[in-house]
Amino acid sequence: MKKKILIEKTSLLAGLALGLALPASAQSAAASSAAPSGPVAASGYGLLGENYSQLDFGYQKEFVDTPQILHDYGYTYNQPIIQDGLFRTDIQFGYDYLTGSALGAHDYINEALGGFTEYLAQGWGSPFVTAEAGGAWQHADNVARKSGAYAFTAGVALPLFKELGAQSPELQELVLTPYVEYQTEPYLYNHERPFAFYPDHDWTYGLKATYPVLRHVNLTVGINWDQYNRNDFGSTAGLSFSF
Repeated sequence: MKKKILIEKTSLLAGLALGLALPASAQSAAASSAAPSGPVAASGYGLLGENYSQLDFGYQKEFVDTPQILHDYGYTYNQPIIQDGLFRTDIQFGYDYLTGSALGAHDYINEALGGFTEYLAQGWGSPFVTAEAGGAWQHADNVARKSGAYAFTAGVALPLFKELGAQSPELQELVLTPYVEYQTEPYLYNHERPFAFYPDHDWTYGLKATYPVLRHVNLTVGINWDQYNRNDFGSTAGLSFSF
């Protein structure tokens, strides 16, 4: 008799457990089916959303100004501050030293800019805008200038080969970034205007390619074209180290 009662109690407990498990399983399945299945980038593509320092070397050919060959040495530090939500934000600081010599004269420019980048982390790419402000100092042919400077950049980081379904894992890691930049450096000795005290406005169009060569090291190479006199052409190469 006691054995029969024990079996009945066991059967009752099993039935209750099964009754509770079925609704919970159904709710879990419904939640899984409602979750978005599309690919969404955890952070921005390329170097967007990364905490990194980058060293750059650039070469610029100016067909009108003197000197015509300039070398650019740069440093950039980037820090993400908002990494959740639709719009995400990085802050950065950059320093550039541009130098060249011709006909016994030496020209050099120091520029320091700080600002922020706002971008979208999407599965297909990361459109972004950057705003920066700071100062510039130039010495050329015994003429010195210093002033404020600012720049605005817009572009999009695209994992193009990943989107095209490239079979090579290496190509899937490559990110292309076309961009356009507007920059002004008031009162600087530039573009054949050694004594002109009015702003030098430049539109620059460029393309960069970023590739992870090691786990925390990225290689970035790029080309750019300065619209001011329709002849300035530049190229850059840099290594970034992520933290």
